[in-house]
This record gives sequence, structure tokens and C-alpha cells, in this order.
Amino acid sequence: MEQITKLASILVIDDDLGVRESLKIILRDKYQVSTTSNIDEALASMTIARPEIIFLDIKMPKANGLDFLKQLRSTNTNIPVIMITAHPSIENTIISLRNGAFDFIVKLSTRQKSLR
Repeated sequence: MEQITKLASILVIDDDLGVRESLKIILRDKYQVSTTSNIDEALASMTIARPEIIFLDIKMPKANGLDFLKQLRSTNTNIPVIMITAHPSIENTIISLRNGAFDFIVKLSTRQKSLR
């Protein structure tokens, strides 16, 4: 009998399609990855399947990832959240970690990518 191994699920919330697709490609061999471009889609997705890890962009057009992180923590959700941003600041790093983010990573900007 073949044993089926359930992959841990990751939800990537980022308005940048390139970031969503890049993370999906990087993680797909070891995780079940779903992506959304905004908080509303993420909330709808989370009613269907609760992710085990969330990658969350801080700065999106219609929402602030830091506010969503606070919302998650206020509902006693202990899902590890990894904050991602192209605009790093010490302030956002501290706020993220104080509000329960598991980690904080910086995306390469378009300028940084072109310099490579």
C-alpha cells in the first residue's frame, strides 16, 4: 500500500504576481502553496483551508499587512507569519516582530534585480 504524505500548506499574500509565483516555485516541492493578491482573497481562502504558514506582504494597495497580522493575532491564531517587503525599515521590522511575526524578509527591488 502506497503511503500518501500530506504536505504542509503555505499561503502567500502579496500584490506582486512575480513574488507570488517565485515563492510558489521555490516552495512547491516541499509544501502545498496557494497564493492571493490581497487580504480579502486571503480571508476567503482561509475559511476553506487554514494554512500552516503565511507569507504576508506589508505594503499592498488596499490593505496593510501589519494590520492583518494584528487581526490574526487578536483572534488567537498562532499560524507562523513571515512578513515580506520591498521597503524595509527598522520600525516595520520591530512592529512585525512585536505583533507576533515569526520572521521578516526583504524582497529584491526591481533596481536590485537589474544590478545583478
